[in-house]
Amino acid sequence: MRKIDVNHLKIYIVIELVVVSILCYILHFAFEKSGNSIALASLVNVNESVWEHLKLPTTSFILFALATYIVNRKIENYNVALCIKIIMCMILIPLIYYCFKMLGYENRLVNVASLYISVIIAEIYEYYIITRGVLDKKYNSTAIIIILIIQILFVIFTFHPLKLDIFRDSRYNSYGIIKNKEEL
Repeated sequence: MRKIDVNHLKIYIVIELVVVSILCYILHFAFEKSGNSIALASLVNVNESVWEHLKLPTTSFILFALATYIVNRKIENYNVALCIKIIMCMILIPLIYYCFKMLGYENRLVNVASLYISVIIAEIYEYYIITRGVLDKKYNSTAIIIILIIQILFVIFTFHPLKLDIFRDSRYNSYGIIKNKEEL
C-alpha cells in the first residue's frame, strides 16, 4: 500500500463520486433490463424496497474498488474506508428516507436524494479515513470480512426477505423478487 497525495486523493474521490453516482443509476435498472437475472439479484435491487436500494451504493463502491485495485492504485486504509462507506450508506439511506417519510415527503426525488446525500457523506468520510494515518493491518482484514458478511446478508434477504417495512416493495406492496408483476 502506498500513501496518496492529498490533492490526488481529492480528485480521486470526486471521480469516484461521479462514477459511483452513474453506476447507481445504471444498476437501478439492471435487474429488470436483464430479464430478472438471478445472477444479478444479489448485486442490484430486485424491487423498490429500501433494503434493495442499499445494494446500489454497495455494489457501486465495490466495483470502483476493484477497478482501483486492478489499475494498481493501492491506497492506505482503503479497505477500511470502503467498509465504513458501505455501512454509512446502509445507515443513512433508511434514516434519511424514513425521516422524510415521517414528515410526509414520500416521492422519487426524496428516494434519489437519500441515496446521493448518503454517498456524498460517505465519500467525505472516506477522505478522513484515508488521510488519518496508517491503520493496523488487522483493520483492513476485518473490513474485508465485514464486507463479505454484508454481501451474504444481501443474498439471504434477496431470496428470503423478512416481512418488515424496509424489505417491502412500495410499488407492488410485496417482498423479494416479484415473479409476475402483471398479477399484482
